[in-house]
Amino acid sequence: MLKGLSPDCCGSVKRFITIFFSVLVTCLSGCFLAPGSYPYSEDYEIDLPEEDVIKAIKAFKTDNPEFVVPGPVGYMDGRKDSADYWYHAFFYYSKENVIVNTWTRPVSRYKTTFAFVGLNSGLQLGNWKLINHDFGRSENKRQKKLFEERILNAIKNTTISEVPLSKHGLPYGYYRRKPQMEQYLNLHSLENGFDSLQIRIWYKSGDYETSNLFVLKSQSAEWQADQFNWTYQESVHGDSVWPVGIQHRQSVPRSGWQVFIGELNALELTTLQDSHSIKDYPDFADGSGVVVEVASKKRYRIYSYAEPKQAAKNVPEAARINAALELIENEFGEIAGSSH
Repeated sequence: MLKGLSPDCCGSVKRFITIFFSVLVTCLSGCFLAPGSYPYSEDYEIDLPEEDVIKAIKAFKTDNPEFVVPGPVGYMDGRKDSADYWYHAFFYYSKENVIVNTWTRPVSRYKTTFAFVGLNSGLQLGNWKLINHDFGRSENKRQKKLFEERILNAIKNTTISEVPLSKHGLPYGYYRRKPQMEQYLNLHSLENGFDSLQIRIWYKSGDYETSNLFVLKSQSAEWQADQFNWTYQESVHGDSVWPVGIQHRQSVPRSGWQVFIGELNALELTTLQDSHSIKDYPDFADGSGVVVEVASKKRYRIYSYAEPKQAAKNVPEAARINAALELIENEFGEIAGSSH
């Protein structure tokens, strides 16, 4: 027992210390262990999967290099380790010489939180100020507006584009020829996205002398299908084509839209990977092929499969493509001259 302190007094001191540390732990928990461990961040919700938001951030920095933090400052975009729940991204305001700290985390499969955490003055780290905490009211409001105008809105409006590249870092021939065909067929490019959903399936028929395009659109909760067929002439180098005898018609599926869309969805055409990324995909020197474009409001992707009918025996993805072509033919019939 400490000299000069009665048992009752010692008990009071112990209770005080216990209460003090309990309050301290509670406060620390509130600041550092709250959901996300970022109690002051300004959180925004984006209607995209986190994977797409991260791609949009990367695309934004590629298109706007002035927002990339210059030099080896010490922070890099990404997760700190495999257990990190947040993807950290840093931007740079060159005019103000300020580093912007943000992060993303998934809300659900199709929604992501994009958070504005704070600002560091200069490129020397250690001068951080937290948004919603370290700024006065008017300055805090100004900084959030600046972030929304410069970064948030651009990220939200970025279209995620997936275009396969060859080992030389160039798009494949079908992608380079596509703008010409769109012009001939009076079609708009899908590369800036499409309100709702549009799928285009480009394919040659079995005799290799005719080509076909099936266009499926979902807009204002209604479906529409367009079929195109043409014969073509191709340049020696394969860098341009000339369609001849273009035929076009709009059609409806024989089994009705609900049945057709259900069967098509089961084939998962919107998410299939490009055949070039499939290990041991058969190497066909020549023959027919299929190119699929998928566009939604903020997403565009294109991929191809050579001779899917032949590859279907050993490649499940090719089997799905082949099944889709058969489904389209069974539901919509053929345009004169086309045959799968």
